[in-house]
Amino acid sequence: MEVKPGVYYDMPEAEYRALPRLNYSLLADFNQSQDHALQVRQNQSYFEFGKAFELVIQDISKDTRLFYDRFFVSQIRGEMPKGVAEWIESEADLSNKYNLNKDGSRSKVSARLHEWLDACIDNPGKMPMSQIEYDQLCIMAWNFLDMHIYGHPLYEILPVAEFQVPIVWEINGIAKKALVDVLIETDLKTYTFDIKTSVSLSNHFTNFKKMLRSRYWIQDIHYSEGIKATCKNPMPFMFLVSSKSEPFLAQPFGLDPDSRIDAEQAYSSLCYDFAEWDKSGRPPKGWKEYEEIKLYF
Repeated sequence: MEVKPGVYYDMPEAEYRALPRLNYSLLADFNQSQDHALQVRQNQSYFEFGKAFELVIQDISKDTRLFYDRFFVSQIRGEMPKGVAEWIESEADLSNKYNLNKDGSRSKVSARLHEWLDACIDNPGKMPMSQIEYDQLCIMAWNFLDMHIYGHPLYEILPVAEFQVPIVWEINGIAKKALVDVLIETDLKTYTFDIKTSVSLSNHFTNFKKMLRSRYWIQDIHYSEGIKATCKNPMPFMFLVSSKSEPFLAQPFGLDPDSRIDAEQAYSSLCYDFAEWDKSGRPPKGWKEYEEIKLYF
């Protein structure tokens, strides 16, 4: 295995995302099918909630105001309508997004959309968040920061952390990248974490565990590989998960060591298959291989 040492980059997030390197999300899409990897990813309101949570954690830990640079809190009830986040992200002219009647008046059918558009136009360039969502976010944040990792609460650990750290590396000729949510380097070890939010009915984190088995295991192995190539004495990569359901519990998760061995082998094969597909011009396929379904009675 040819491994080129990884490096840190100090760059804006948008510049990192433009780097022509393989990231975990593209690889996870490819694991579903090569056609999934060809789809354009759309910005969704739940992505923005997760981003808002990360910024609140960083603001509390580092005494910054990054949340308010990206978001504004609105008194509008309900969730943000589909499309609004994408329009804001693409800097679209929101005044052209109203649904109008033939006489030029606003359609009452789209009253909720218009209410959100009015608020966004009054706060140009920022993502909206309802007061209810923000209150929930704060409860989640304090539970999250009380969570203990390696015998210490996160509110003691995170003030010395670096947030949103871009790393790049190369293995077997494949150029890769990762954006590490939380990175802590000490004289002896390096600690890395990814922050997740998840709808967790009954607070068993069922949805997160489902995503871990289907998708996040690829993120774990991908990030672990990059961190090993970049940092000294890395500890096992860990997910720090906050529930979006009452009572808004938080819990750390990691891969079982035995499962990690199998996951590393599967990841290596997946990277090879992706590289071959990439070299062939990334053609669509339109179908998937035969699968047998096991029934349970």
